[in-house]
Amino acid sequence: WSSASRSKQIIPQAQLYHTLAVQEAPAITTQPQDVSVNTGQTATFTVTASGTAPLSYQWSRDGAVISGATASSYTTPPTVSGDNGAVFSVEISNSYGSVISNDAILTVTVIGAGNGLKGEYYDNIDFTNLQVVRADDTVDFNWGSGSPDASIGANTFSIRWSGQVAAQYDETYTFYTVSDDGIRLWVNGQLLIENWTVHAPTEDSGTITLVAGQKYDIVMEYYENSWGAELALSWSSASRSKQIIPQAQLYH
Repeated sequence: WSSASRSKQIIPQAQLYHTLAVQEAPAITTQPQDVSVNTGQTATFTVTASGTAPLSYQWSRDGAVISGATASSYTTPPTVSGDNGAVFSVEISNSYGSVISNDAILTVTVIGAGNGLKGEYYDNIDFTNLQVVRADDTVDFNWGSGSPDASIGANTFSIRWSGQVAAQYDETYTFYTVSDDGIRLWVNGQLLIENWTVHAPTEDSGTITLVAGQKYDIVMEYYENSWGAELALSWSSASRSKQIIPQAQLYH
């Protein structure tokens, strides 16, 4: 080059600058996160990474490569109960190296389509003189000094609920009753709770191991002697905080 102040010369290195990019192996900037869904829903896992393009992605489930899962995010098919606890990860690579993400856990909650339990209401304390048969969405009643129905006296009545219950997880469940007065509860033929006495509102409990989505026979018997009348049926497990058993998990 040349100018008024510069005689003609080869342009020196001091005046030349290159923009050669630094070549970098992949690095994960945002790890895939655990995902919780209900049965039938899909779950999406996502990762973000830096490094010299192009970056390649390969997702795996429980250590096995998922065919076609080669993008920065992966969406599962509609989930079933057997997907609960599946472990997902992704390997990211380019010409300069590779990196594997942390594990992300899929939690699948089994949501049923239950219609509650069958309730048989008797106007005697010993399950005689049947007056009412109905579907109860849940068992969560407080009749106080009254009765469940106009055809039933406020004292010395009895009720039997029957049907099936479906668990949401492969776990040990604790079943709870709060009753005033007598209470008995069977699940899958096992007597979990028996407090067949006259008592003030009292919580009783029992445990049983259940399989997610499987239906188990359930029978609960109750009697009211006098004064207050109330009853509630709840459950809990490692993945389920204590709650009234919802209609969705009860079948008559």
